[in-house]
Amino acid sequence: LRLLLPRAKVVFYCHFPDQLLSARGGRVKRLYRAPLDALEEQATGAAHATLVNSAFTAEVFAATFASLHRRGLRPAVLHPAVALPERSALRPYPTEGPPTFLSINRFERKKNIGLALQALALLHDDQGDESDGANGGGGDGD
Repeated sequence: LRLLLPRAKVVFYCHFPDQLLSARGGRVKRLYRAPLDALEEQATGAAHATLVNSAFTAEVFAATFASLHRRGLRPAVLHPAVALPERSALRPYPTEGPPTFLSINRFERKKNIGLALQALALLHDDQGDESDGANGGGGDGD
């Protein structure tokens, strides 16, 4: 982008390094991924400003892009914005009654959504059939 628009200021907002989302494989896969991973690191380091969505991602960013970290690149944390309703529209959270278990994640194997369902099952065993569960999220279609 900086080559096409040399005067443009580039901000890179990282949710998670792409190379960590690709499953590691054998020798052929490593040979295939090596230039892509190097390009990702070089292109990321070319931005004028780099932001990450959490302190956790900042740690992962530093470990993944070690050469950028050694050069002193420390991305700032900018949490994703959440639209909040007007204060008058908010209702107090009920402290009485059955608990509700809410899990909002990307649907990825590493998120271990099965663990959330096991926790809900334990909650049902402890609370009877009064507790509720909700699971929401999305994925990349794989």
